[in-house]
Amino acid sequence: MAGNIVTVTVEEMRTQLPYFKDTDKYPDEVLSADLQQAQCYISPLSCGPLQGDCRARAVYLMAGHLQVLADRMGSGNMSNGLQTGASVGQVSVTLTPPPVKDQFDYWLSLTPFGAQLLFLLSSVTPMGFYVGGSNEDVFR
Repeated sequence: MAGNIVTVTVEEMRTQLPYFKDTDKYPDEVLSADLQQAQCYISPLSCGPLQGDCRARAVYLMAGHLQVLADRMGSGNMSNGLQTGASVGQVSVTLTPPPVKDQFDYWLSLTPFGAQLLFLLSSVTPMGFYVGGSNEDVFR
């Protein structure tokens, strides 16, 4: 950690999220871009209830979430729910949206990394974050 900013690296992301260990499928440039984009959602500033290694973990989970969503878009698999049924004859799939409170929770629940991030954020901030000057702007 440098000062109050957590340092995130592609190597450490591969260590923490072994799903991305295949350097052919996930070149360093791709994961580096994911880490950059993840920091638009999760600040690398180590402050508040989420600090140090936990803050870095949150950035890695967000990067993993974003990459899995990109993989799904690339493969054309954009199902946005939990599969509750399937058929083969006449092809049928039944999806149920996950139980969530808001759009942010729903978006994070679309991938296993997002679900882990959501749990991490809710475990360290049970009351949520307040953004802006009013109580209407509540985010996790």
